[in-house]
Amino acid sequence: MAKRKKQQVELWQDAQPTKQKRPDTYRPIEFLAPLGAGAVLIPPAMLSHWWWGGDPVATPVACLGIASISGALTYAAHRLSWARTWYAHLQLTAGTALTGAWLTSATILGPFERPLLDLYILGVAGMGGLSTIHKLASNGGYVPERAGARRLPSWDQVKQVLGIKGSEQVIVEENDNITKSQILLEPGRQTYDDLAGEAERIAGYYGLPRDAVQMVRNPDNASIVEMLVVTRDMLKEARTWPGLHAPGQSIADAPVILGHYQDGALLEQELVNHHILTVGQTGAGKSVYAKMKVVDVGSRRDTFVLAIDTQKGRQTLGPVLPAIGWAAFTKPEAKALIEALGRAVYARADYLAERGLEQWEPDCGLSFLYLLFEEASSMISDMDSFTELMKVARSAGIHIEASLQRATATNVDTDARANFGSSMCFGVRDSADAGFALPGYVIDAGAHPDDWGQRRPGYCYAALDNVDEERHSMAARTYYATNQALLHAALSSAHLRAPLDPITEAAFGDAYANRTIYEVPAQLLAEVTGGREVGPARFVQPPVVSAPARPATDREDDDMLTATDDEFDLALPVNHEPELDHITHETDLGDEEEGEFRLTPKKGSRESAAEARARLDAQLQLWIDQGITEFSPVELRTALRDSQGLERSKAWCFKELNRLEEEGRIERTEDGKARIIYQSHTPEGRTLAAV
Repeated sequence: MAKRKKQQVELWQDAQPTKQKRPDTYRPIEFLAPLGAGAVLIPPAMLSHWWWGGDPVATPVACLGIASISGALTYAAHRLSWARTWYAHLQLTAGTALTGAWLTSATILGPFERPLLDLYILGVAGMGGLSTIHKLASNGGYVPERAGARRLPSWDQVKQVLGIKGSEQVIVEENDNITKSQILLEPGRQTYDDLAGEAERIAGYYGLPRDAVQMVRNPDNASIVEMLVVTRDMLKEARTWPGLHAPGQSIADAPVILGHYQDGALLEQELVNHHILTVGQTGAGKSVYAKMKVVDVGSRRDTFVLAIDTQKGRQTLGPVLPAIGWAAFTKPEAKALIEALGRAVYARADYLAERGLEQWEPDCGLSFLYLLFEEASSMISDMDSFTELMKVARSAGIHIEASLQRATATNVDTDARANFGSSMCFGVRDSADAGFALPGYVIDAGAHPDDWGQRRPGYCYAALDNVDEERHSMAARTYYATNQALLHAALSSAHLRAPLDPITEAAFGDAYANRTIYEVPAQLLAEVTGGREVGPARFVQPPVVSAPARPATDREDDDMLTATDDEFDLALPVNHEPELDHITHETDLGDEEEGEFRLTPKKGSRESAAEARARLDAQLQLWIDQGITEFSPVELRTALRDSQGLERSKAWCFKELNRLEEEGRIERTEDGKARIIYQSHTPEGRTLAAV
């Protein structure tokens, strides 16, 4: 046993990347090698000139043939060498192109005519010098055998050290970044699970992170496993968002490009005929990804974007509001949007059926709808209508994306999760969270998004219906984009968006016609436009339906504002009783702690609006003096009554909290409370200290 362990250690040491010293002298033959290769061109050039040169008919035809062949070879050299180092790609592509051009010219003039001969000598000497510089740079000091690359142990060494006998390896693709291979298992004795279970040990033997080795089943042969080894992390450096991909085109004609994979391929999404579940911790990059997608989708000629975010609202989606046709930032607004979308699904399905279409198609007369549901866990777990909507929306030209931090059974109904055909998984807290978001075969292949957490924003796994299954377990990274760049793109593409189709607009009804229009944050808009008039920074304002007149009052709580907190969700259902419409915020709904509701009028204190706000500021300052920085709406209302002698309705409290949030003096927390965050001078001259 000891002898075997010693042999394994020796094999492991032999497999590590070796370092080489720079040779004492550079052998002249290494410089002369390109000259010898160049000399091979002289005989073909002499022959082609002797055979075709000087003939007014044959010469043009021959030159055209040589140029065509050289162009095809140049393209082949480019395609075959693009995954190699930049030096190898340049040398092969440029060398092939220059050789073809010189041979064409030599056919006409002859290889020994000047300046053609001079160009030949300079070109061959230049290639020789470039080769010399590359050799000296590669061998300068102690470097791995291949500059920038990691030499992996052979599969025979892996089998001996890890005890994986009977299998063979066939290299499919190898460059400085990745090694793709097929592992041929021993028929009847080994399975995919046997090898996939050793992925982490193989990564450790290679000296790589555990997610650098990925195993994928071969769909055609169970005895073959596709193995990808990432030897260099191409995702380490964040790439800046290049901008809109296909503005003005149909959403069905060009995908949305959002980043790149480990092997350099683009991360593309096609939205038609599937939904996406997006999962990731706060800070993992979900919001930037969502905003890029909203802007790109909103720039297409046949799309309409809807967005729900009852947690952060304009804080997240404010920069991309010009690309959003209907934004809902409160729970009542979100419920109204979902209900309207449910009506639209059936209207759109009937429209398509009348025209003999099984699913949405470009130019069918309907806008393609994209619904982004940010922080969806706060609502969809209690919405049976959302689950039903998921089942029928896909074929009606509606793409739904729900974004949340965890996709557990308590956050997303099992039926709803089953209707998400695709998933995007950013960094998560643990492997259990990853298992709720990603298919089992992706986890088995070696995907570990729990290794990233918040430390690698933008890193993700994209298990998308529109890409090959082998890429589902390959890590990718989304682009990085600033709010300024996103707003600029949204404004510049506003003229490309067509209005919402009349079928869907009619189905949306009054909920859409009377929706709240949210403006882009003024400071951000000024930064992007420089104060210049650039047209509407949002969709056109719909007609506003005036509320019925009510008796004047000296209190500032005349406008009913529905709470967004779960404790005070006072939104009336869609089928509410008309005779109850007269109930306003002045009507006391009883004490929740008593478990009963009363419809008895209750008079509040008679302070003016200005005095009421002054007492609110005084209470906030009192809490800061006491070291209290977070509070719930219930605590605020109770403190105003007990400490300040101010009695106001729940609606007034929520209205004032929204005002404070818009002024940047408080922010909402995930548990529905408010936190004081900004300095602001109260009417009494005191200062609310920032937390």
